[in-house]
Amino acid sequence: MNFENFPFNFWVKLETENTPTKRFGHSSVYLKSLNTFFLFGGHDGIGQGGGGQGNILNDLYQLNFSKLPLKWEKIEPKKEKIPNIFRQSGVGYEKEKKLIFFGGTLEDNSIINTIYQYNSQKNSFKKLEIEDEIPCKRLRHSAILDSQNQMWIFGGADQDILNDTWVFSLSQKKWNRIKTVGNPPPRYGHSVTIYNHPFHHEKMFIMGGNINSFFRVYSNDLWELDLVTLTWTEIKIQDPFYLPHERAGHVSTFRPIQDDIFIQGGGDGKSSSLFDSYGYSIKKEKWKEIKTISTQLNIPRADHTFHFFDNSKAILYGGSSRPLGDVLGDITYIKFPNEYTYDFKWLLKSGFLSDLEVSCIGGSFKVHKLIIQSKCKNIQKFIMTCSSHSFQIMLIILHFIYTEIFSLDSLLKQKNILEDIPKIKSVSPTFDAQKSSTEFSSIYSQLMESQHKDLYDEEIMQELLVIAQELDIQSLIYLIKSILQKNQIKPENFLNFSNFTNVFHVHKIILAARSELYRGLFTNSCDESNQVSDMSSKSDETIRLVLQFIYSNKMENVNDPLILSELFDVQEYYQLSSNPNDLIDQSNLDLMDQSNLDLIDQSNLDDENQSNLN
Repeated sequence: MNFENFPFNFWVKLETENTPTKRFGHSSVYLKSLNTFFLFGGHDGIGQGGGGQGNILNDLYQLNFSKLPLKWEKIEPKKEKIPNIFRQSGVGYEKEKKLIFFGGTLEDNSIINTIYQYNSQKNSFKKLEIEDEIPCKRLRHSAILDSQNQMWIFGGADQDILNDTWVFSLSQKKWNRIKTVGNPPPRYGHSVTIYNHPFHHEKMFIMGGNINSFFRVYSNDLWELDLVTLTWTEIKIQDPFYLPHERAGHVSTFRPIQDDIFIQGGGDGKSSSLFDSYGYSIKKEKWKEIKTISTQLNIPRADHTFHFFDNSKAILYGGSSRPLGDVLGDITYIKFPNEYTYDFKWLLKSGFLSDLEVSCIGGSFKVHKLIIQSKCKNIQKFIMTCSSHSFQIMLIILHFIYTEIFSLDSLLKQKNILEDIPKIKSVSPTFDAQKSSTEFSSIYSQLMESQHKDLYDEEIMQELLVIAQELDIQSLIYLIKSILQKNQIKPENFLNFSNFTNVFHVHKIILAARSELYRGLFTNSCDESNQVSDMSSKSDETIRLVLQFIYSNKMENVNDPLILSELFDVQEYYQLSSNPNDLIDQSNLDLMDQSNLDLIDQSNLDDENQSNLN
């Protein structure tokens, strides 16, 4: 499959035929020599082992990216029957084109320490018989191959949480227990990455995981194991600002071009899933959040799998999304910037060795014909297009041509969602839910890109689309159309708050995250969820304050006792949730005297009496 038309840092759902059953806790392997993605086992429902809903699977599939259309093929191996396994590990042995699976749990909830091998050349699946010492039974451990084709496993859980390290030689079919120094705390559900530098010892990194199964304590610590000295070292982060959230069930890999450890998704330990991405620079010893966009709303997930191939491209598959418990079966592709984009960006900025100067409205650029022609075959058409558009607009186009990174930093139209609620052109709120003090449910996370804080100006996007079509830049056309489609207002996503004077359009997603009442209405598809919410007895100021609280978890000081009384009614009726303080606690209630409190009590009593009369 040709992925070159897709832009960078852009999640794209791949359309495939003969799609396997949705699953999580599976294992998958990508064999570069075959350009094929393999999928094995997992769970198709909610719960663990055989005691939960759904089934533990034993099917084995392959997806060859060299064949179009993309079509999953179910593998029916010869010889031994394939066991039903869940939460096992899987690695690929490129040299012999084999898949190696270890541990996990079976249908009867028993945990195993068996190694299974699938030989893709002979289409055989078998259990490996190991005579020497072997690791204890475990699940949700980590497993990865080093440069010597040895499989390193760490941690996991059986009756206890583990922090032991073992190595399995694929050539000798033999286990060795490794005595390491300075072991990390026991954990399971962590991620693992191998870092192989030509001038340094090979190292294995683990990140996060569950370190206390009884209380579900997740971590975000990062440890490295020197595979020569066999010494563990915890990496202390000097700048904690971009430190990833605590998580387990996430994925990680090493990105050779960026020289960083990439992590994505996972569970947050609070019954919700994540869809954020971070990179840890080994050279700079710091984390950085990696912004990505997608053609559809990103679905937070945990217990999925993720594989790099061709240095800059990656595939993500399946997982589960909490707390709603959706099991996923999508396969999604992302392409990261290659090693040349940064140099090209510098060339655009400096004009060094340029061989063409083009004029725009309000300025000019010194550019390079060779780079321009990589995206626009007709140089004369490019020159004419530049002359009829502004410098700022063409800067966005040129930045994409030179780097394949789409950025509207210079033209993003900043809006506060509370300033102009009826005119919002996106279903995305303008606050950062991950860094808010409120614990939003995954109803929010599943449908929103929480990190997307800016609203695109549709007129600018339309102008950029026209330019991209004129210059026939297919990847940019694809990207802009996707953004425009996502930015369209969908009436079914909003609920109208109405009083006698105004109507306020409010996102159902946010209401569901902040109100137990609305969450029940929306998730159960009640008729009331499609009607106008009656706020006729509430003033504009009260509605404004309530909306400010719902969207930002912030409340201004309020001195008017009547407004305080209305706020109290709204909170009580709509069961607004907040953390750590509720709606009234954040107002100026503590500054009120007893007479004002009495007024609120009397107001509530009057409402109750009126209700009884009705």
